[in-house]
Amino acid sequence: MYVNFFCKTCELKVTGKDKGIQCEICQGWWHCRCEKINEEGYKLLNMENIHWFCSACNSIIGRILPTLTKLEINQIKLEEELKTITADVSDMKKKLQTLQKDIENVKKETFARTSKLELGHEAVKEDIKILNQKIDEGIKQCVADSDKMVKSLQHKTRAEIKDEIEEMKTTSFADTKKEELEKSLGNMATELETVKTNIIESKVSAEEQCDKESISPRYLTSDGLPGQRIWEA
Repeated sequence: MYVNFFCKTCELKVTGKDKGIQCEICQGWWHCRCEKINEEGYKLLNMENIHWFCSACNSIIGRILPTLTKLEINQIKLEEELKTITADVSDMKKKLQTLQKDIENVKKETFARTSKLELGHEAVKEDIKILNQKIDEGIKQCVADSDKMVKSLQHKTRAEIKDEIEEMKTTSFADTKKEELEKSLGNMATELETVKTNIIESKVSAEEQCDKESISPRYLTSDGLPGQRIWEA
């Protein structure tokens, strides 16, 4: 077991017959007698969880031990912080899972509302289409009714205009004939008055002539014929 290992103090081999001890840092071997370790110390070092360092390494350990202690303390703190961070991460994971579930629920709800809105939109589009059809039909019906009304008014107006024209023609013809007749009668009356005036003037002139000649005068009767007047003594 100890072959090829030499004590770093006496530089002699450490054999199986010797009580040797190994430094845990430099991995060197020493005789217990060289390091002044008695029988009880040797037995104690052979127990588990017992560490031994040579004098050289022990001086180094004395210098770095505080640093190691600080590192150990920092490691403990880091481990505690890591535990806290791990717990926080675990809590965040739970919250993230809850958030993901909420997002999925929102997605489902949004999809349902969107589908409902799309259905409503399609229904509205169909209602608008039907309304447009009704409006078109109403416009066509109004146009047809308007055409019928216009044709009826045109026919009625034409008939009324024709009747008015005929009435105007009849009235105008009657008024013309009446005016012509009245004019003719007026002319005849004027001529009669002229004839009557001429007769009276002729009668007066004849009487005056008879008086001048002192003869039994002939005279004109009222109907314009010559007559004879008889004088009495």
